[in-house]
Amino acid sequence: LTDVEMIDRRRMRQIEPHCVGVAALWVPYAGIVDFAAVAASFAQQLVARGRKNRIRLGCRLLHIENAGGGVVLSTTTGQIQARYLIASAGLHADRVARLGGRGAAGGMVTFRGDFFRLAPSARHLVRNLIYPVPNPAMPFLGVHMTRTTSGQIECGPNAVPTFKREGYGKWDFDLRDTAEAFGYPGTWRLMRKHLAFGVDEYRRVVSKRAFLRRARRLIPALEADDLIPERSGVRAVAMDRSGAIVDDFRILTRGRTIHVLNAPSPAATASLAIGEQVARLAADAGFLRPLPAAPPAA
Repeated sequence: LTDVEMIDRRRMRQIEPHCVGVAALWVPYAGIVDFAAVAASFAQQLVARGRKNRIRLGCRLLHIENAGGGVVLSTTTGQIQARYLIASAGLHADRVARLGGRGAAGGMVTFRGDFFRLAPSARHLVRNLIYPVPNPAMPFLGVHMTRTTSGQIECGPNAVPTFKREGYGKWDFDLRDTAEAFGYPGTWRLMRKHLAFGVDEYRRVVSKRAFLRRARRLIPALEADDLIPERSGVRAVAMDRSGAIVDDFRILTRGRTIHVLNAPSPAATASLAIGEQVARLAADAGFLRPLPAAPPAA
């Protein structure tokens, strides 16, 4: 990490002529990937490594039972018997952990983030990846500029609670998801603690002009016509009963199961490192053969 450099305003404007700020961290080797393609590559390599490796789609997990020195998974397509289970269920991680009768400590609330993309005429305003200094009290990066592998520039997101775990649309609603989220005491305590933040985020959902004002903190030259509505994403946020957000990775080993309960950003970027850590936990628990020692840090 010796190439990371704290730069002043003059140097920052040389790198990003249209960006404003008092100082910045310059990371010249920062990169971007198409993570959908990365995930597809993971799947392809998994299947290619052996006939026993299979990927089942459209298969819902109903129950987990530890029995006979192994694990029995009841699913909508039948039972699966395994020696052990490693679960990384994202938006449903807490529910999967509870299926085995061993509920994980804490709750889960999901937040939707809406993105815009810059019109072709405005792409010249952003050369690299531009991120603001995040609010340490919240697990969100704030509105930032991201260049994609296709040459697009994404701008966003905001962050608002959803009323459905997979609520990618603004009006998506699920009664069970809503009741579970708002029935957890930590949710109300989180909302009371960050009420002003939440109101400000919702303002940017309903008002493109409000979103533009936040984006202009980084790129003042942006105009309303430069922002074209793009995709939305949903992020799971783990918290405890006091409403405190779990802002670190949480991996739980119980019996013959390992649950990845919280994988905050940059989980995709760090997916290989997270996989190595989970594999070492599995080896320590006796699920796998001991792994070779990690190489010394450079």
